[in-house]
Parts: sequence; structure tokens; C-alpha cells
Amino acid sequence: MSYTIEYKRKVYKNKEKGDWDERYFALAKQGDSNYYEQNGQRVIDWDLISKGSDCSIVEEVCNRAGSCEGGRLKRGVGFQIISWTPEEYISVWRETIKNAFPLEKIFEDFDIEVAITFPKDEPTEDLKDRVGEYSLKRVREALKQYAEDWYTEDDYYHPELTVYSKDIKDIPQFLQFCDLPDWRRSREVKRSFNFKEKQINKK
Repeated sequence: MSYTIEYKRKVYKNKEKGDWDERYFALAKQGDSNYYEQNGQRVIDWDLISKGSDCSIVEEVCNRAGSCEGGRLKRGVGFQIISWTPEEYISVWRETIKNAFPLEKIFEDFDIEVAITFPKDEPTEDLKDRVGEYSLKRVREALKQYAEDWYTEDDYYHPELTVYSKDIKDIPQFLQFCDLPDWRRSREVKRSFNFKEKQINKK
């Protein structure tokens, strides 16, 4: 049975001027037990698993903790893979949230790239209904705003889609792309981040 292995976790927080509450960004370094590179090494990435208030982060952590019970989420410690209880998982994350870093530090820890998948042709009425015309408009505006920065290529499996990617330069850009809707169930319109850990921070 395939399962997720979580190795590390980091949380960052940011309080924008005029906001009453801090915004949190939770990252997990994880990989699938059955997903390997051609060289035989397991594919492991840093993923943004949740963003929002501290309560939003805890809610997502609790959702993931349920997977510990059935063995679908395990802990990676060096070369060891260890089972843990939901209570242990939540406790580790609560401590991480408690010791959250200021968001500025995220650029000390990672080089960040954003990728947006979008149709080459005019979105269909079905896509407009599923994603929403306002959301599609926001994506178009972002694509236009950084028109000179995007690296573009065809989606490998769906050549009717274009993948736009660019480096994130600063916190305002990061927040802007975080605020785009997250269409996890949409193949035609997607936004994802690639967090490349800087060598100095690899331990």
C-alpha cells in the first residue's frame, strides 16, 4: 500500500498592515512511498499544505492526522520510516506553529517558483462554471502583469494547456499568488509552488 512520508515541517507567519490576525503558511517536506527518481532515490518535495489563520493550519493538520491511524501517513527520520499516532502528529505540528518563523525568512530557506496551468484557447462554459469567471479573470490578470517573466511550455500530458512558471522575487509576489484560488480538482487551471531548499539550509 502506498503511503505518504513526512520528513520535516516549517511554518511562517506574516501580519500585513491593517490586519488584525497573522497569516500562517505551513510547509511539509514529504514524498510518496512508491514514487522514485530514475536514479532510485525517493521523490521528496516541500509542499505548501495550508495557509491562513493558525486555526486553519491546525484544522488541516488534524485532517492529515487521521491518515496516521491507518498507516497512510508516516514519519521519515533519516533512513527510517516510523509510524506515529494522530496525537503525536498534532503535537509536533502545534510546536512548529508555536515557533513559526517570520515570513521574510522563507526566502532565506528557499528559492520559490510558481507555476500556473491555463488553457490555450478560450475556457469552455463548463470550465467557467466549475472554476468561476472571476477566478479565471484573476489568473489572466496575473499572467498579463508578469508577461515578460513567464517561462512557458506545453503541459506534458495535455498539450492543449500551457504551463507558465516564474521565480517569486519577494513577499508581495508570494502573497499575490497564494491568494489566487486553489483549484485542486481542476486539470485545466492549476496553481502550484516549487520550494527549492537552499543548500545552506539542508541538514
